[in-house]
Amino acid sequence: MDEIKITITGLRPGEKLYEEPLADDETTVPTPNPKLRIAKARSAAPDFLATFAAWCAEADVRSDEEVRSAIGRWVPEYHVARNGIGNGRG
Repeated sequence: MDEIKITITGLRPGEKLYEEPLADDETTVPTPNPKLRIAKARSAAPDFLATFAAWCAEADVRSDEEVRSAIGRWVPEYHVARNGIGNGRG
């Protein structure tokens, strides 16, 4: 049988070690199957799409810092990691 060599190279920039199944403000509701649940996401502000579309139309180019700051305003669970890549825990 042929073998495939596997080389572990470590994390790539932005790759996460842990994936949160739900955000802090989200809950689940049961289904008929006891092993399955449905995520109930938090609701977005009523004017979110209009605000986001207006923000996108304001400028052709934005800095990484501006984009991360805006994401932080709209997505409460988003945090910029120490290495400057999003969704770190502080």
